[in-house]
Amino acid sequence: MTSFSVKTTADEQRTLDIKIARFFYANNIAFNAANSKDYQEMISTLCPGYTGQTMDKISGELLDSVSKQVADELAAGIGNCSLTLMSDGWSGVRNDPIIATSIHTGSKAYLLQATDCGAEKKTAEYCAEKVEASLAVCKEKFGQEVRRLFCLLNSSLVKSIIA
Repeated sequence: MTSFSVKTTADEQRTLDIKIARFFYANNIAFNAANSKDYQEMISTLCPGYTGQTMDKISGELLDSVSKQVADELAAGIGNCSLTLMSDGWSGVRNDPIIATSIHTGSKAYLLQATDCGAEKKTAEYCAEKVEASLAVCKEKFGQEVRRLFCLLNSSLVKSIIA
C-alpha cells in the first residue's frame, strides 16, 4: 500500500513552505491567494503529498521566519563593504505616499526599509528624517557607516543631509 502513496518529510515540508512563502513576498501576491481552491489544487498537482500553506501561516509564522532569513542574508551580504544609501519616493496603487530606502554594497542592493507615509507630506524635512533614521538603522543593526548617499526624493533633501 505504501508504494501508492507520496509522502513529504517534515524537512521537505519546511523547505517547500519557505520557498512558496518567499515567492508570495517577492511578487507581492495577496496572502489570501493561498486559501483559493485553484492554488491548493495547483500545489497538490505539482507536489502530491504536500499540503500548501494557508493565508494564516504565510502571513504569520512563515513571514517571521523569512523576514529573519532576509535580515541574516542582509547582514552577511554587507560584510565590511563601503555602503551607499539610496532613497526614493513614489505613490502606491492607492496613491499612498511611500519612501523606500535601500543599501548598496557596490555589487548588490538590499531593501532596508519601506515607509508608508500615511497623511504626512513628503517635505524635504520629513524625507530627511526618514533618511537619517535609515542611516541610524545601518549603524545600529549592522555596525556600518554609510559612505555615500543617493536620494531621488527632493534636491533640497540632499543639501540638508549633506550640510
